Amino acid sequence: MGRFLPPPHPWFTLPDGAFLRIPDGEVIRMPLPDGARCRGSIDNWLLLMQRNGECLLVNPFSKATVELPKLATVWSQDSSNATSGFHPSLYKLVAPLDSSPDSLVAVLILDDADCSTVCICQPPIVTDMLSARALHPLQVFHDVTFFNGKLHGLSFCDKLFVFDIDYDLSGKPKISCTKCVVDHGEGLRDLPQPLS
Repeated sequence: MGRFLPPPHPWFTLPDGAFLRIPDGEVIRMPLPDGARCRGSIDNWLLLMQRNGECLLVNPFSKATVELPKLATVWSQDSSNATSGFHPSLYKLVAPLDSSPDSLVAVLILDDADCSTVCICQPPIVTDMLSARALHPLQVFHDVTFFNGKLHGLSFCDKLFVFDIDYDLSGKPKISCTKCVVDHGEGLRDLPQPLS
């Protein structure tokens, strides 16, 4: 019988841009494009953001590069974000398990008011986005992931949503609707209450 290798341990990004490998504690330094900062990772890909706002996916092992849109610019193109007075502060990139450099990716952007924008991209362009400022406040997402081929979002109110993604006539993916599939808050009143 063949032996399976355990999954690789994660690397942690250090403040100086180097990476810390677990469990041996080795510090790994990789040359990044001038002025670029690592803002996250997915599988073997690093999400890099340059000073001018350009975003790249870089595979440091194969040296492959995929251009992404300027995410801060995309965020500000939504009028409710642009007039808010806030700024993007966190970016989370997710892709399906069968991801390839040309597959659909989603980006969760949280601003410094904890309001979310979800973008779907087919690199190098954003094909659609959903801003929580324009929605009901219960649809402010703090996490997104792909599961069973569908994009899901977890709201701050412990509701799990699924994003239905369809394709328009030109073949670009669009978020057609979001549906709440789990509402954790609905069963809270049935839980035992603490004695006071």
